Amino acid sequence: MTHTVDALNDVIVTEEISATTPFWAVLAIGLAGRLAADFGARVIRVHAGGDPLSGNNGRHSGPAAAAHLRALQDFLCAGKDSVDRTACESVPVSDADRFTTHLSLRYDADDEIVVPFSGAAGIRALPRKQVAFLEEVAGKDASLPGSEFTIAARAGLLDIVGRSDSRPLMMGGHQISFSTGLSGFLAAATLLHSEDIDRAEVSALGTALWINWKSLAAAAQGRPIPRRSAEHGKWRTVPCADGHVALVYFDRDWPQISKMTGDPVMVELSASRAWTDRDKLASLERGVEAWALRHTRRQIADASKSFGLAFGPVWTPAELLEDPQYSARHFFGNPADESSDPARRPRLPMVLAAQARSPGSRKISAPRNGGPLAGVRVIDLGILTAGASTSAVLADLGADVIKVESPTYLDPFRGTPGTSRAEGWWNNSDAFKSTNRNKRGICLDLKSARGRDVFLKLAGHSDVVIENFRRGVMQRLGIGYGALRTANPGIVLASVSSQGEDGPEAGNISFGSTLEATSGLAALTAYADGTPLVTGMDLNYPDQVGSMFAAAAVVATLHATKRSRTGAHLDISQRELTTYLLGEAAMSGGDARIGRLGNASPEWVLQDAFAARDGWIAVTIKDNEALMRALALMDTSRSNGGDIESVRSSMNAWVSGKDSKDVCRALKGIGIAAAPVFNGQEAWAYAQQAEPGAIRPLARSPSGGIVKGFPLHLPRRPTDVICEAPNLGQHTEAVLREILGMSDDEIEALTRDNVIGTRPASPNASRLD
Repeated sequence: MTHTVDALNDVIVTEEISATTPFWAVLAIGLAGRLAADFGARVIRVHAGGDPLSGNNGRHSGPAAAAHLRALQDFLCAGKDSVDRTACESVPVSDADRFTTHLSLRYDADDEIVVPFSGAAGIRALPRKQVAFLEEVAGKDASLPGSEFTIAARAGLLDIVGRSDSRPLMMGGHQISFSTGLSGFLAAATLLHSEDIDRAEVSALGTALWINWKSLAAAAQGRPIPRRSAEHGKWRTVPCADGHVALVYFDRDWPQISKMTGDPVMVELSASRAWTDRDKLASLERGVEAWALRHTRRQIADASKSFGLAFGPVWTPAELLEDPQYSARHFFGNPADESSDPARRPRLPMVLAAQARSPGSRKISAPRNGGPLAGVRVIDLGILTAGASTSAVLADLGADVIKVESPTYLDPFRGTPGTSRAEGWWNNSDAFKSTNRNKRGICLDLKSARGRDVFLKLAGHSDVVIENFRRGVMQRLGIGYGALRTANPGIVLASVSSQGEDGPEAGNISFGSTLEATSGLAALTAYADGTPLVTGMDLNYPDQVGSMFAAAAVVATLHATKRSRTGAHLDISQRELTTYLLGEAAMSGGDARIGRLGNASPEWVLQDAFAARDGWIAVTIKDNEALMRALALMDTSRSNGGDIESVRSSMNAWVSGKDSKDVCRALKGIGIAAAPVFNGQEAWAYAQQAEPGAIRPLARSPSGGIVKGFPLHLPRRPTDVICEAPNLGQHTEAVLREILGMSDDEIEALTRDNVIGTRPASPNASRLD
């Protein structure tokens, strides 16, 4: 096992920042570059007139902003060189012969920065590929003085986070910028796999809409639109003896929850399936909330693990520095190692668990389409969002993805709550169709010796295996990395789990909101009263960003294996990733100036949502000059010197008497970022106004169904949905014939012995209801 990854050590990356680069783009580019550096690339941060993260360029002022910028700089600039183009004539590069590609990360509306490399004529001749970051789409950004907050508003994300009786709320940290950075890193890795594609576009709004795809899909399909409901959602936070805990469960979990509480009334109610009755369900909920008040976070975490539940204690970023799981995996470095990072920066949220040398050339399958990953074959054991969406991204980029399910264990997305129980229910789930389009599907009993043998033979003809089972399942089935490596030394196994492969909490059960609680995100997502909140199952933010990062990690690793013919086992922790995206807060050691309560952010004078006559608007006033313009617009003066609350009151009063469109037009006219807070329906309508193909958070399958779209745009090779999600076992026979050369008699024998099939083994196989 190693924390050092060098998959991109032949790539030189330049982050190109100018005085006109919006702050969200500075952070997004910085995060994409930090990931590239963590994967071994040589990253040079090129800026003109002062790095915006240094605090010396006049953009930000005040001690809170200074502390915040220092933390951001410590986190984002680790492992990079920094060059001020105004202070030097060229960028020195040593060991130039090792580089094969130059990747440029830049904001598309900026003037292009020419980066002159000194002592490296070879680099100047390298193929140059570019990831362009945009707020919305090409050609429109210059007219949008946007912020993370207003981007989240247009994407519908502010309307889905928070309480129904309070203002719209933004997730803690810099999730809009950093998720865009994840998309940018995925785009960068993708460009390395294509000789004829030299540009990818990453839209901050497009990424945010893609993350909020469930709300948009509900709108497109005519279903009820999810709205913010943190106070009464099924997945929510409640007080406990020493803080808060996230209650994360499905109705089927009530018997175990009741046993955990030891409350005989709850046990009796659960035995009669009382959760189907609204009043009795309320009694069960009151019971578990009362139990939580009597126990500490650690006691609740231990009890939840013992009973196979997914409750999550809410930890603060500062507490995570001493977290047992993170300490065991050295996520913040190893204090006992003198060479460990004294700043305790979070490391790459992926561990290279093992590697194997392939004796010959890698087996690359025949291309199915012209995407950048054409010729790559992926065996997909992924389930739900984290696994299945990871492989869906790879399929969208052209990989031949073969989804493998078992008659006894289907992807639980085939049986999401609300899915009909009529004959053939396993082929009718919208959730499954959304995250499994562009794949082929086979049904194979992996618990049988013959099924396992068939699986390993398929792995021998493949390049990647994706899995997100509970830890230990792959080994118990006999298809863990050791067996896969024997079948194919060049295989890349991506294990996507909540906690990682090892550590005291590796066996914990987690869903998206569990991870928000345990990663520190919930602690920073709060109103002024400090009560932590989770986004709930209608968003499941860690699953969305987790699938994007896991796909990028696989693509980056494939870049290395093409050259080295070396297989690898990637140990990817979703919880570590979610904390990584809070890097500056985790490194601050609990400095209150770094976190954020409500919608305020330390780098801006005023940021919040205000109620107009016809809805909420999001406003970001960046500096004192902008504040003076706003006060003049409102025809008021700044009272009480530095009292920002009086300004907030004036803004509330001024906005309340106007329509949201008029307020946004007036504020944008004086250079202040403002946007209406869209719900899912409005965000979907807005997304459809974008340039065709540039922003596609949703797509249509060949039959016209609404499915999940794409987080990035390749102008020269647009992604598309070319086939429906597979019915259970739809392609089993074709795959066994095509790849393994099986005869009709062999396939008939497997069918007769129930090793392969097209029906679940039981009526309730893997259902979530």
